[in-house]
Amino acid sequence: MRKTATRSSYHPLVWLLIGSNAIGRASLFMCLIYLTIHMARSGLSGFEVGQIIGAGWLLGSVGGYVGGYLSDRWGRFRILSGSLFFWSFTFIGFAWAESYFTFLVLNMLNGVCRSFYDAVSKTLLTDLVSAEHQEKVLLWNYLTLTLAMGGGAFLGASLTGYPSELIFHSIGWTVGGLYIVIFLLGYHYRERVPKQSNPLTLTSVGRVVRRDRALWVYLLMATCFSIGYSQLETTLPLYLESLSLTIYPIVLATNAALAILFMFLVMNKKVFHWISSLSFERVTVTSSLLFATGLVVFGGSVAPMFFVGIILLTMTETLFFPTWEAEIARRGERQEMKGAYLGSTELIQVGFFIGPVIGGWLLDHYGGTALFSVMAFVGLSVIGIYYTGELFRKKNAHLWQKPPLKWPGRAIRLFLRP
Repeated sequence: MRKTATRSSYHPLVWLLIGSNAIGRASLFMCLIYLTIHMARSGLSGFEVGQIIGAGWLLGSVGGYVGGYLSDRWGRFRILSGSLFFWSFTFIGFAWAESYFTFLVLNMLNGVCRSFYDAVSKTLLTDLVSAEHQEKVLLWNYLTLTLAMGGGAFLGASLTGYPSELIFHSIGWTVGGLYIVIFLLGYHYRERVPKQSNPLTLTSVGRVVRRDRALWVYLLMATCFSIGYSQLETTLPLYLESLSLTIYPIVLATNAALAILFMFLVMNKKVFHWISSLSFERVTVTSSLLFATGLVVFGGSVAPMFFVGIILLTMTETLFFPTWEAEIARRGERQEMKGAYLGSTELIQVGFFIGPVIGGWLLDHYGGTALFSVMAFVGLSVIGIYYTGELFRKKNAHLWQKPPLKWPGRAIRLFLRP
């Protein structure tokens, strides 16, 4: 059923999907800058703009699960190409929108299409490689997306002098071109891609997912991380401005440069072998500690410390999220619902809605040091969530693979053993 990959070569679709994911993500973040400007020029208030942007993320958090289920039932390429087709029209529609309601509907559709595409593309990537290579491919994909986000935002900021209508049309036609490419690839490789024929209904799949406590533990852990990461694009620039520091663009550039560096490191067989040899337990604890330390460092007021913080946060996302996605993919594969399981990972986007609300309030009332200290505590709570979830292993033996762990002694001994 699955195309088995070697270390030296993968299915050609793997590289094409990673490349198309990068183009789509760069286009999205270019659009976010222009969408905000365009809505402000149309007479909408800042509060209305915030509602519209937030609605897209919230609806997208649910859309990924539905898109993943549909890909399990009807096939990956049908949902992938369909999401790109409608996504391209949302970008073009922004150029002609004028009212609050029109912007709201278009951005909700934008969020759904994005979540459909992200969820199904990740699922298809794991379909095309063997289980032992899934983590590596997902890591490459994640690092490429990180680079694309930074590049898209930088390019968008560099083109602010151009008419927003021109930018929206350009992005729309770019995504439309991706639709044509994916459609043709789906036709060309239709015999080489694993077939999906899951007869289960959305209700029955939802029942399985809802009862999988392990999955919800994983989602809660990643949501805590997303609450912290949301500060990078919201409260961090405000805090830097209050300190009269103009280093925010350089901090973002550092994040993109580190993504490139880590991408080359991962290509080294010894480095990747070391990363893949780490248990999910060790990855979780290490990531949580790095994450919390990086946020605490942000609470200072010295410019060099912000670069130390972004290095630690980039290490965290590089280590945690690809491993986390691979774990969820394996769980979904055992249930023959991999699309729905990977689609459910979009639920963590709720953190990008909650994070700015809480972070903005903390920054206004208590300052940056308190804000990032609280966010560091949220990051540390991931360790507690993980080990609390381990307590349910005995009751869910068919879903949990490892024996129960003792907390907190097990976590302490984890780093003392050779």
